[in-house]
Amino acid sequence: MKSIMIFSLITLFTGNPFLALGVILVIYFFIDRKFIGILPDFFASWRRRRRIGELERIVRVNPHNGDALLELGVHYFERGGFRSSVDVLEQSYAKMKDWPDVHFYLGAALYETGHKERGLTEIKESVNMNPKISRGLPYIYLIRSVLEHKESGGSTDIWEANLLKYGSVQSFFQAGKLFRRYGEKSGAARFFHEVLENYRISSPTFRRTYRRMAILSKVFLRG
Repeated sequence: MKSIMIFSLITLFTGNPFLALGVILVIYFFIDRKFIGILPDFFASWRRRRRIGELERIVRVNPHNGDALLELGVHYFERGGFRSSVDVLEQSYAKMKDWPDVHFYLGAALYETGHKERGLTEIKESVNMNPKISRGLPYIYLIRSVLEHKESGGSTDIWEANLLKYGSVQSFFQAGKLFRRYGEKSGAARFFHEVLENYRISSPTFRRTYRRMAILSKVFLRG
C-alpha cells in the first residue's frame, strides 16, 4: 500500500507514470548502494574504463613508469584482458621484481592464458614474499591448480588454511564457488559458511558490502 501511495505521489508531481517509475528506481539504487548492498555497482566498469584510459596515456608518455604499468596491468586483468595484462606486467616486472603484486598478477594472467607452470611459480613467489597479498586471491589459484588435476591426488589443505588465515570475505566466496564448480561440496560449504559467519559478526557498514555474497552463499548451501 505504501509503495502504491509513493508511486502515486511521484506520478502526481512528475505528471508521467514512466518518469515516476524511473525516479523510484534511481532512489532505490542510491538507497541500495548506501544501506543495502544487493545491487551490483553499475558504474564500476565505467570508472575502470576511465582509469584505464588515463593510465594508457601515462605509459605512452613515460613507458618506464613501473607503478602505472602495474596498475594498468591489474585493471586489464580484472576486466578479463589477460593477454594485455601479461604484455603490460612483463614490462613492469623488470622494474618491480621486489613487489609481490607484480608476481601475483603476472602469474595469474599467465595462468589464465595457458602458461600455467610459470604462472604458478610467480603466484607462489608472491605469497612467499607476502602471504597477505591481494586479500587471499593467490590461494584461489593455488587451490584451483590442485582441483584441476584431482587425479594426481594433490591436497588443497595448506592453501585452504592460508586462505582462511589471510583471505577476505570476497576470496572466501570465490573459493566456495570454485569448490562448487568442481563438485567438492564439503569445501564449498566450508567457505560459504565462512562468508556467513563473517557477515554475522561484521559491522553495519561491512554488512552492506557482504550482503549480496551472504545471500548467494545461503542459496548455494541449499542447492
